[in-house]
Amino acid sequence: MQLHTRLLATAVLILPLAGVANASPATDTHDPAACLPLSADSRTMSPPQLYRSMLNCLRDGQAAPVLPLYFLGTAYGRFDRARVADTTAHQASSALEMQLREALGEADHDRFMGIITELSADPGKRAPLCQAVASIGPPTYHPSWMINHGMRQFTGGNAPDLVAGFDPAASWQAVMDNYLKCAVQPG
Repeated sequence: MQLHTRLLATAVLILPLAGVANASPATDTHDPAACLPLSADSRTMSPPQLYRSMLNCLRDGQAAPVLPLYFLGTAYGRFDRARVADTTAHQASSALEMQLREALGEADHDRFMGIITELSADPGKRAPLCQAVASIGPPTYHPSWMINHGMRQFTGGNAPDLVAGFDPAASWQAVMDNYLKCAVQPG
């Protein structure tokens, strides 16, 4: 199956997670069919929305936004894992990665991950991506996409959705330093 055909089928796979990214569909102002390069507006986009945009870029033959969107999407997924209290919800990031693998197909996904691995091993090649992600900063959306993935949604309870005392600045710096391995200091 050709890569672009698989990418079109991706909407069926990723849209279920992307659909819970916001409390109300009326608040999602991002065109689900658009390739949206990183901008200040990217802070409002959940990982499913960023991945969907990345796949749209691939579909449209626009390669430049793909890696920055992926890096920001994975960074936001890691950030959300730090702030979402229900640990069973943290698997939403893994589910999103599995959907990406399915959308791309194993061979294309392996090639894509090979590029990511190469970037991870070379700080010089990774630096522009680190700078792009650092310039956008931490997300401003509520992590409903992840919260709605957890068991608490099925079992009920009155526990808060977010970790008490969560420090966004420290968590974002930890994502940059420890997860992305970016040597970018807060601005």
